[in-house]
Amino acid sequence: GLGVSTIWAGHFIGMRAIKLTLGGAHSADIEFDTGLTLLSAVSPSMFSTFAIHVLKSERSKLRILVAAILLAIAIATMHYT
Repeated sequence: GLGVSTIWAGHFIGMRAIKLTLGGAHSADIEFDTGLTLLSAVSPSMFSTFAIHVLKSERSKLRILVAAILLAIAIATMHYT
């Protein structure tokens, strides 16, 4: 949804703005892989949507645990892809 896309956009812009220095006058350029960038945008949205869907009908302890795991996967895929 909109929340996930705004969080992802903030992360992506932050990564685009970073400049790595290796000491002295040397710096490193950051390149982005299109497939991984799309995965880091689409995957969190899918997993968070699944988490909301799990909690939509009934809220048992098991469903809350499953939703929490799905949200953890969403966050991890955004940060580590």
